[in-house]
Amino acid sequence: MAYDPDGETNPENLRTYMARVKDKHPDLYRRAFRRLCTLTGRNADDPLEAEFDACVAALEQIYLEESGRRKRARRISDKRARDGVVETFRYLAMKKEASEGFHHLVQNGLPEFAAEHVIMRYPQRFPTEAVDAAQHRLSAHGIPLP
Repeated sequence: MAYDPDGETNPENLRTYMARVKDKHPDLYRRAFRRLCTLTGRNADDPLEAEFDACVAALEQIYLEESGRRKRARRISDKRARDGVVETFRYLAMKKEASEGFHHLVQNGLPEFAAEHVIMRYPQRFPTEAVDAAQHRLSAHGIPLP
């Protein structure tokens, strides 16, 4: 039976699998990457909190793959600790320029992990101006709305 990344519960097994299939099977790599990110959710009771954890995990995995060493997304995690998830996502969407994280995620074909994309999946949780800004940024970068 073939390995199923969607059923994996061990992040290190997923990372090993991702390294093996990245160049040969980008579709399997993306499935494993997405699964890896969903394993990080600390608060399953609030889907927005779980989405935030997945976004941070995606960004940190991209940093790891780019540099070969772990780099934490400390600024965004610290902002979350200070201000909460809604304010952190709002802040990212309302910035005049897209964040570095946004660009990393988009360049790696993972726009669904960008704050703007999450806002569009939970518009009722955000102020109208944040939803409008998120929609504008995604459209400006040619990213389909969820």
